[in-house]
Amino acid sequence: MEIYYELVELGIIKKCPKVHLTDLVGDYNYLGRAKEIAKELDDNVECVPSYAETRQLVLEYTILPLGGEDIMTKLYKGASRHACLLYGPAGTGKTLLAHAIAHETAATFFNLSPMNIARKYPGKAAVMVEAVFEVAKGRPPELDEEGNPIEEVAKHPPAVIYIDEIERIFEASKKKKKGMSAPSGEEPPSRITKIFMKQYGKLTTADRVMVIGCSTKPWECEKNKDFKKMFTKDGGKMLYVPKPDYSALQMIWKTLIQKGRGVKLPTTFDIQTLAHLSTGMTAGKINTIVNDVVTDWRIQKVQRGQTLHIGEFIQAMARQRQVSKEENAAFDKFREKFAMKKKKGGKEKKKKGKKKKK
Repeated sequence: MEIYYELVELGIIKKCPKVHLTDLVGDYNYLGRAKEIAKELDDNVECVPSYAETRQLVLEYTILPLGGEDIMTKLYKGASRHACLLYGPAGTGKTLLAHAIAHETAATFFNLSPMNIARKYPGKAAVMVEAVFEVAKGRPPELDEEGNPIEEVAKHPPAVIYIDEIERIFEASKKKKKGMSAPSGEEPPSRITKIFMKQYGKLTTADRVMVIGCSTKPWECEKNKDFKKMFTKDGGKMLYVPKPDYSALQMIWKTLIQKGRGVKLPTTFDIQTLAHLSTGMTAGKINTIVNDVVTDWRIQKVQRGQTLHIGEFIQAMARQRQVSKEENAAFDKFREKFAMKKKKGGKEKKKKGKKKKK
C-alpha cells in the first residue's frame, strides 16, 4: 500500500474524471459506408471511421477485455491484448476516450505521459515503472493484527496505463543523441522505454492491464522495434481517431453549447451553417470557440432574453485553424502503411497453410 500512496502523491495515479464512451458524440457516417464499398474497387477513395464506429472499436479493443477476469483468456487464446494506440489530430478526443475506458471499467488510472513523469524518480526510472506495473497487476489485501484481510480486493483489478505523446517514449535513436526530446537538466522520456517493455512483456492474459497510447505524430516512431512489438504484434491494436464529419459536427456544436454551457438554443439557430463552416476543425477547437463566446456574462444576457446568433461564433471561428491537408496526408500515409503490412501478413499465413496441406 505504501507504493500505491507514493504513486498517488506523485500524481502518477490520478482520479479519473467521470467520462462515458458516449461523450464522444457522433453518429454513423452512412456516406462513409458507401465509401467503404467504393474503396474495395478503388484504393484511392478516402475512407475514415465515423465516431460511432470509433466508439464500437474502443469497446471491443479495450473495454471488453478489461471488463472481466476471464474475458481476456477466452477471447485471445495464445495472445494477450494489452495495448491500444489512439492516434489522430490534436483535439479529436483521444484523451477523452482514455478517460472513458478507465471510468467505464472502474480501472485504476496511471499517467506515464512524458509531461507527467518529468523530474519524478530522477535516475530511478526502473523503480517507477516496476512500481506502476506491480500496483496495476494487483495488490494483496490489507491485513489486521490477526492476519485476516480487512477488505476484499480483486485478484486482478482493471488498470489503464495512459501515455500521451507516446512518440516521445519510442523516439528514434538519432533524436536521442541530439537531445531533442527534453529540456536541459531533464532526463529524456525514453529513459523508461527499456524497463517498460520488459515489464510489459511479463503481462499475461490473466492480467487486466491495458496500455493506452495517444499520439498526434505516430510516424515519428513507426520504425521503432518496441513500438511495433507493442501495437502490431500479440494482439495490440491501432485506432485512428479522425476529425469529425458533418453530422458529428452538428452534434458537437449542440452538445457543447447546450450541455457544456447550459444554454438552450432556439429552433431558429442555424446549427447546419456552423457545422458547414467548421468542417475540418476538431472538437477541441470548437470547444475553445464555444468557451470564448458563451461566457458567464453572455449566459446572463441569454437569461434576459438576448439569444445567441451564429455571427458571434463565426467571429471566434476565424481565430482557429483547421487540420491542414499536409497533416491529413501524413495520417493517411501512416494508416495505409500499416494496413498494407497487415494484408501482407495475412497472405503469407495463407500461403504457409497451403504448403502444409500439400
